[in-house]
Amino acid sequence: MKKSVFILLLTITLFSSLSLQAATRYKWVVVGALHSFYYDTGNEVEVAINSSEQIWGFAWNAFYRHQDMQAARGMWIGAADFFDPVMNRTYEYKVAHNGPRAVTDIEMREYMPQELKQIARYPHPDVYVDGSEGSDMMNAADAKNDDVDEIDPSIPVDRMVFNRVNTSLGLTMKRTIYVLANQNYDNMHIHEYEFENTGIYNAAGDVYEQTLKDVYFHWQWRDAICLQGSWEGSYLATRRNWIQNSVRDIRWGYATMNDVIGRDPDNPLLVSTRLDRSGQDAQDDQGNWMRGYMSWLGYWSDFGYDNIGSPLVNAVAHHDFARLNDGRLGSPQYKGMVVIHADKSPADPSDDPAQPKSTGFINSNNAHTQAAGLNQYDANFMKEKYLTHIAGGHKGNHAEIVWQAQGSADGLLADAGAYSKGNNAPGYSQMMAFGPYTIAPGQKIRIVFAECAAGMPHDYAYEIGKLWHRAKYNSETLEVIDPQNPSATMTINADNANEWKDRMVYSARDSMIATFRKAINLYNAGFYDGVPEAPRPPELVEIFSTEDGVRIRWKASHALADPAFEGFRIYRAFVEKDSTYRRILDCNVSDGNLDNYRVSGTADEFEYLDTQPLRGQNYYYYITSYDDGSQNDLQPGVELESSPFLTRANRAATVKSPPAPNEKLFIDDYDLENPAHRKELMELLVKIVPNPINVRNEKIQFVGNVNKLLFAGVPTGCLIRIFSERGDFVADVEQSEEGYAWYLTSDWQQILVSGVYIAHFEMQEDFADAKTGVRFKTGDSMIKKFIVIR
Repeated sequence: MKKSVFILLLTITLFSSLSLQAATRYKWVVVGALHSFYYDTGNEVEVAINSSEQIWGFAWNAFYRHQDMQAARGMWIGAADFFDPVMNRTYEYKVAHNGPRAVTDIEMREYMPQELKQIARYPHPDVYVDGSEGSDMMNAADAKNDDVDEIDPSIPVDRMVFNRVNTSLGLTMKRTIYVLANQNYDNMHIHEYEFENTGIYNAAGDVYEQTLKDVYFHWQWRDAICLQGSWEGSYLATRRNWIQNSVRDIRWGYATMNDVIGRDPDNPLLVSTRLDRSGQDAQDDQGNWMRGYMSWLGYWSDFGYDNIGSPLVNAVAHHDFARLNDGRLGSPQYKGMVVIHADKSPADPSDDPAQPKSTGFINSNNAHTQAAGLNQYDANFMKEKYLTHIAGGHKGNHAEIVWQAQGSADGLLADAGAYSKGNNAPGYSQMMAFGPYTIAPGQKIRIVFAECAAGMPHDYAYEIGKLWHRAKYNSETLEVIDPQNPSATMTINADNANEWKDRMVYSARDSMIATFRKAINLYNAGFYDGVPEAPRPPELVEIFSTEDGVRIRWKASHALADPAFEGFRIYRAFVEKDSTYRRILDCNVSDGNLDNYRVSGTADEFEYLDTQPLRGQNYYYYITSYDDGSQNDLQPGVELESSPFLTRANRAATVKSPPAPNEKLFIDDYDLENPAHRKELMELLVKIVPNPINVRNEKIQFVGNVNKLLFAGVPTGCLIRIFSERGDFVADVEQSEEGYAWYLTSDWQQILVSGVYIAHFEMQEDFADAKTGVRFKTGDSMIKKFIVIR
């Protein structure tokens, strides 16, 4: 790695002054396709920041909701013959615990946070929709926003999280996470750890100097892949049921498969001839055997169907729609880790290819992982934990053992769920430990690894699942891609559809191996010191709902200054922010059309009016900058494009209905000085859509907004008052960025029941539209009725 990165780390360590008490205890990193959070104690334990979701964090592809794959992480540090100054005694084996379960007040006893901050290479763009903050960078749900503490243009990545923690073993841990938004590297987070023997052993900062013996640094990963394909239960407003209740434990990692690669440098190949065969091609670009692991959703016979990839088979009906059982895959991802560097010793900082020294898997409900078992003063538990799990050596490969114990006759499936069930486990977690090290006062150990995600693209996984479902359940014969020879095709039907789908999902392993190689190369190249950066996104994006369409305005001085800059692209989605986006504008240098959208009198401001959206519906946008394709180090000729996460709007833009006559209505037919004529005109212009509104029939509502009622054509300055049929007041409706839209809720947050309702329209101020000639005066009013059906 380049020296500049290490100098930067030193600078951060010496000069940072962030107070943890004034900051959140965690930081989300959200600039690329892989989103995750990092906690101030140096590890992300079970339900660390969201007690309502078992799976939370490490989401890929995070462009779509609910792609989380992390159920829990554990980090233990163990040493032998350790004198504990708190207890004034020597422990044969001492272990400081951090997860996988949460332990009350751990930050006061074992892992004591000193510093947590996120540093950005440049500020995130300001995105506004109708004047309000409008992107996940600024106001994300669940606080998954871009919480940046410093801007430092010299850092070699787009985001960097720095975390410093003291531990009860007298080791100070400095953890740095490096993240790129570059499209070739945005599915990896690289972790660099430095452990220094400072002797600081408690929250007060007291020091006891001693040489630490036989030190191991141990990690556990409890993966559950993924949240989207692991739900259970009845319909909720934000999601559909994906799997049946009887197998709800899937979201705890019950059927997760964990596969180690390169666990023994003297014998890196697995003897297995099974389908997955992890490790048999796991060499980096320098010919060295890579070391790490990967996880995926395995088979579980209790499903009653082939659940590889989590196809949607047993959904529930919702309103008047049929059950959405089309086979789309909900969990096609792979999650994993690859080791990049581990010091041989404090005196020899070269990489030790024999690390990690321990690998294995552990029952995720093992007593040693429970809160009661995470006790740094229980001598017997610490000894057992140290010898069995931390320093236990290479103790088998979970995936290989499951295949041997629960494999199908054809070798295609390994029943991970049955293996967990048979061993009374809620699933298994992957373990790795580095050591043993002897660390004298002032000495350091550095360990670097990358956590990565890979697999089928989201939309492609949906299509694969649908083809499988058609062949398996609709008795269709289809010609599809041959997963064993992607340049060829094959025929599938009900007999071989399972095997085809499974092989397609398993092929994602190749993507993970390729991602591991890229992560190693990226770190060794010094990140943006060695790979190109895409043009910066626009620094300001403003989106306006208007009567003529949706107007998008952007300022992009940094992008224009990029020597390889080519142009801008605008993308639009309908209904939801994570639905399908289509490119609606490409203005660029080669086509010579940049000036067509440049704001007059400016050098770096542009504007585009999107006239295609339908009135009253919700639309979402993002805008990117891109280069001419000359910089792409992995795909020459392919443009590098700024990350969509930086500008994607999370507020909808909605075309407003203008208070203007349609083509069948002539303004000259009305005497606008006559109150009766103005009332007649208002009655013709104003429409209540839909009317009646049947909230059980989504097919005729505003898509994605089943309770939305739109008062179209209402002039600005009007107040709408809603009453029940007998005259009881229900609600006031005023103009918003959507126009006059209402969601069938009273001013007291009560949901409207079925019935007939009265809308009273009254002008609160004069209105005049120079474009159409329509005029109304204060006090003009009328009433209309509408029907609600539930």
